[in-house]
Amino acid sequence: MPDTPMSDDQQFHTPSERLATPKGKWINPDAQKVLDDRAQQPGEAQSAKRLRANVLFLAGLGALSHTGALGSLKSWLGGGTAVETVWSVVKWVVLTGLAYNIGEAMWYLMQPKNEYTGLAMTPAQRRGIGLDTNVKGMSAAQPVRAPQMTPARVMPMGREPGTGGLGQNGTAPLTVRSQPAVALQATRECRAPKQSTVGKGTARDIFADASSNLFASRPAPAATALFAGASSSLAPAQAQPAQAAAIGVYQTAPPALRPKAKDGAKGSGKDSAEGDLEYLEPLGVLESLGVEHQITDWVENMHVWFVRHLLAPLATQMADLDAVFEQNAMGHLSCRQAVMDYAALEQAQSAVANPPASRFIGFQSTASQPQGPPQTLVDLQMRFGETPLGKERLVLEKYLQVPGAKSREYVVSRVRELAQSGAMPAYRFDGGGSYTDDQGVEHAWNQSLHPTDAQLLFHLFCTFLDNAVSPVQNVRRPFTDRYVLDIATNQPNANLPAQIVQVSRRRPHFCLVVKNVCWDVMASRNNLFIALVLFVIQIDRECAGFLGVTNLGGKYVDLVSVIRN
Repeated sequence: MPDTPMSDDQQFHTPSERLATPKGKWINPDAQKVLDDRAQQPGEAQSAKRLRANVLFLAGLGALSHTGALGSLKSWLGGGTAVETVWSVVKWVVLTGLAYNIGEAMWYLMQPKNEYTGLAMTPAQRRGIGLDTNVKGMSAAQPVRAPQMTPARVMPMGREPGTGGLGQNGTAPLTVRSQPAVALQATRECRAPKQSTVGKGTARDIFADASSNLFASRPAPAATALFAGASSSLAPAQAQPAQAAAIGVYQTAPPALRPKAKDGAKGSGKDSAEGDLEYLEPLGVLESLGVEHQITDWVENMHVWFVRHLLAPLATQMADLDAVFEQNAMGHLSCRQAVMDYAALEQAQSAVANPPASRFIGFQSTASQPQGPPQTLVDLQMRFGETPLGKERLVLEKYLQVPGAKSREYVVSRVRELAQSGAMPAYRFDGGGSYTDDQGVEHAWNQSLHPTDAQLLFHLFCTFLDNAVSPVQNVRRPFTDRYVLDIATNQPNANLPAQIVQVSRRRPHFCLVVKNVCWDVMASRNNLFIALVLFVIQIDRECAGFLGVTNLGGKYVDLVSVIRN
């Protein structure tokens, strides 16, 4: 049965309908031919063992003859004619048998190895029975694959408003058909040539610009004097409103910004029009990519990547920035305490865009201009959004705006805890950890208040790539809005190499949609990491490691290295 949960409330591995359990086992018929053929002929290991035993026996006889032990045995038996005759016959029979065994074993060892190139098998099937997967001249026939059970429901279509997850109400469930699938072929939209005008020198790395780099060097604490008031030459009394910081979430957004179904990415083909996806079970996905033996190592690499490129730098930046705010009597703007109110920000921007005219010939009065340091993140955005420190704090806010999180203290505390070890031993995909608030009270993880670790890491991953990927016209979040599929409102986009889908929120479960085929991922602690590794594999194979003109193998993003070592 597929590992994908049918709904948020359903436990893993529990089918929604009572189905008969298949019995017995299945083996590829071509692989069975190889096994039957080997059973009738001595293998290489058996022939080598036979040769070694006979050579050792012959060497032992030679040693006994050289030391005179055989002569002593012959004298003990007697020196008559009958003894001489029997002794001679036994000697020649033994020597002849040894010579035959040695010759036959050497003949088998010298024969070229049969690679069974005429049989159609996948690389995984050939590897499973000890055959070379790189031999030339293999059959071009379609390999026989294990039968799939069909049909199976993989995900609900409904979504509760404002939750960003998949709810109980909504449209009919999505059905899939279990059929073998092939990897997505390259398309013009996703492929960036390895050697063309878009090379390493022209690929855009978002971190090249220090002002937009999350982990760029920050100003010294003394530089925060720009918040001292309007008298500072670096900060006028009322700066022009900066572009609002994008909400760093991957599904939840204000209702006015939530995409409509008709605005979503449209798939192509009959299956997309009918809302159906074909299904490929987890092991079949790994076998089709030929990575079933490397996936464990690559998942560990993804653990290290998260800590090295996301969690540890983020924890360090939060600590340093909070220290700067505390030293300048603005601890209320720290990452742990301040939360952006986007509704208030929208009102403030609207007021600035349409200022009320005063009675003094249409000029706005300056008496109401704010003075002193900002009191909220909205104030920081409106007055100091273009300053280096203001930009840095607003970028951090995108990372900390985790959907479903009602406690900013928990998010900050959990990021710091997960960043403490390279392998994230504290990671719990369907839970979290405890934290201590500013009053010294310890709180346990609460499902209704705190995101799971999988939700938290996926949000950080999407926000990281939203900052790294080149902007796309009419797209607010260049990575999330295109490569993270909300199946409740949008159809899969067959022009993209892959899209990530979250099919369960309560016990987080992620899978991929590749050209209208649902690639299921094993339901386990590493479900998120496996899904991200498969996504990187697809980008590397189909787009040469590029998302648009952004190189995922560059030294700052460095995602492709996960599948290189």
